[in-house]
Amino acid sequence: MSKKQEDSNQEKRVQGYSVSEGIAIGHPFFLENIEKPIPNFPITLNEVDQEIQRYHIALRCSSEDLKKLSKYLTYKGSKEAATIIDTQIQILGDPCLTTQVEEKIRHMLQNIEAVFHSVITDYEIRFSCIKDSLFQGRWVDIMDLAKRVLRHLCFQEQAPWLNVPAESIIFAKDLIPSYAAVAEYPRVIAFVTEEGGASSHAALIARSKGIPYVTCINLNNLSLCLIQCVIVDGYSGEVVLNPNDKTLAEYQNRRNNLQKWVKRIHVNIDSVLQTKDGHSVELLANVGHLHDVEQLTKLGAKGIGLFRTEYLFFQNNHFSFSEEHQYEFYLKIIQKAADMPVTIRVFDIGGDKIPQFLSLSPDSSVSKYRGIRFLLLHKDIFRMQLRAILRVAYHGNVRILLPLISNLIELEESRALIKQVSQELSQEVILYKSNPPLGCMVEIPSAVFISGSLAKHCDFLSIGTNDLIQYSLGIDRSDYVENDFNYSVHPSIIRMIKMVTSEAIQNKKDVSICGEIASNPLFVALLMGLGLKIFSCSPRYIPAVRYVIRQINFKDASILAKKVLEMDSSSQIFEALQNYLNSIHVPDYLYGNLHSKK
Repeated sequence: MSKKQEDSNQEKRVQGYSVSEGIAIGHPFFLENIEKPIPNFPITLNEVDQEIQRYHIALRCSSEDLKKLSKYLTYKGSKEAATIIDTQIQILGDPCLTTQVEEKIRHMLQNIEAVFHSVITDYEIRFSCIKDSLFQGRWVDIMDLAKRVLRHLCFQEQAPWLNVPAESIIFAKDLIPSYAAVAEYPRVIAFVTEEGGASSHAALIARSKGIPYVTCINLNNLSLCLIQCVIVDGYSGEVVLNPNDKTLAEYQNRRNNLQKWVKRIHVNIDSVLQTKDGHSVELLANVGHLHDVEQLTKLGAKGIGLFRTEYLFFQNNHFSFSEEHQYEFYLKIIQKAADMPVTIRVFDIGGDKIPQFLSLSPDSSVSKYRGIRFLLLHKDIFRMQLRAILRVAYHGNVRILLPLISNLIELEESRALIKQVSQELSQEVILYKSNPPLGCMVEIPSAVFISGSLAKHCDFLSIGTNDLIQYSLGIDRSDYVENDFNYSVHPSIIRMIKMVTSEAIQNKKDVSICGEIASNPLFVALLMGLGLKIFSCSPRYIPAVRYVIRQINFKDASILAKKVLEMDSSSQIFEALQNYLNSIHVPDYLYGNLHSKK
């Protein structure tokens, strides 16, 4: 063996950023870009209909692929992944796309592969000018679909890496959602990519399936190295190539301990959740579909703190917008939740989150509005949903939550519409509940600074940190990689949470937190010290949050919060939070995705 080869076999550590936690030890598999060139040749007018027919066959085959995949993912319990695939099915059925392709093929008189690729390129140009992360997420879906359709048109293999050996760690420039969705343990045990962010669909799927995923790894020349073994640390974001015996033993021990801890935190689900010194905490769940509700009692959640109703449109291509269909679905949620509280957020649609039934293009003026402003512009949509919610509220403990509130006028207009809908239902002699609790989401800076006024005029507040971080710090969710965690511990975000919480307490109103940081155990003590006693988490993270709450002394949490509020840098805050968890002996693999940890 040459000196160069010997050096390449030495242990090498590469630092990236974690977007899905876990520890994997396996063998590398480099996913090469083997897409074939797009054929391009002229056709005659007589051949146009034949090419269009080929396109429709490719669409149908692609749709069948995705439906099978969605059904399989649902069967395997990966509902979040299935939801993303269902969104792709909806995009695939968009008549606007089909119309564009058919018109262009008649104009260009070229083969369908070239025409379809041209249409997708036009989409790429349009989307590249829009920096909003939600649009970028939609663009990833479109590209994924485009590749699938082109593979059917060109008769290419659908997933060239599905036959990889067992315990493979996939290395790729980027990871498209459909590839992440079909990855199965123990064949695929981790992902390592150059590109990708924490909010990407591929990352969401990886997290839902419990597959470690590290991104921002420079793959140049790695495929040329003699790599026999790889360790992916989905907590620190480190990738270890050819680990030595000592490193391998350390990570095997960490992985074994992790498995033991996971089993430990999933037990002792009792009726009362308290800190070590007896302060009660309410733990709720964020849900987007029926499957999540079925898990609540198993996880120890005491209700639904955020039901994202807009997911109905993006997870089911056949969902009817009718009042009756909405009512039936909400009723299923209420019945599954039994007597537990259910907070229904009205449709947070607009921007790129436009259901197919609206037939609005991303660049239309109306599509620029999101949340409550969109609904107040489309009162027919808002009214129909409110009718369904008020009817189902008669049967359960329902609260209504308004998204992206920015001023009191939006709150009062919404309340007035609820009153009108109540009067309509009363006149029609339909059972309903009048005046269910009405709350506001605080997720943009303007809402933070008027949170006292909002608290006086509504029944409860819910802090949505995901949008709050984006709109406060002027960042795009698609950039949530390198500085993802630093954004969450930015001093301004912590102080805004304190401001909202204090205003709610002063006005004797409940306040909860439902953003991603509510699901990260690292923040639990700080949030409690800031005054929060109601957490709404992603179901997967409820056991870990529950475990940490039981280790906390409320007095210590208050002291921690006071110190953090005086800090001026994210690094200081991060160190303080980490030190506190270390002091109560919480293992670092329960912290979530710490992207700044190096």
